[in-house]
Amino acid sequence: MKNGSKINLTGLTFMLLVASPFCSAHPEYPKKISGTLDDKFEKADTNSDGLMSKDEFLNLQRRRIEKRFTKIDLNKDNHLSLEEMKKSFKHANLRPERK
Repeated sequence: MKNGSKINLTGLTFMLLVASPFCSAHPEYPKKISGTLDDKFEKADTNSDGLMSKDEFLNLQRRRIEKRFTKIDLNKDNHLSLEEMKKSFKHANLRPERK
């Protein structure tokens, strides 16, 4: 694989982990967010103790990342090309950071 088409998965993971909670905490949609967070919390709390352990949180994020990866991987080859990433950013109205 050419260096230009390699995707820094650590950076992608960080972006997804940081951006998702930040965006979902927007104060304009408290009812919608509250219901969604309640549902996600309940689903993530696999031992039903009313608390989310670090492992439960990481499993929740892992599922979200895998779902996002699958959506971006347009040709379903379990690799992300630069073109797939560009289409993903364009579709989400996001612009990759320029160096």
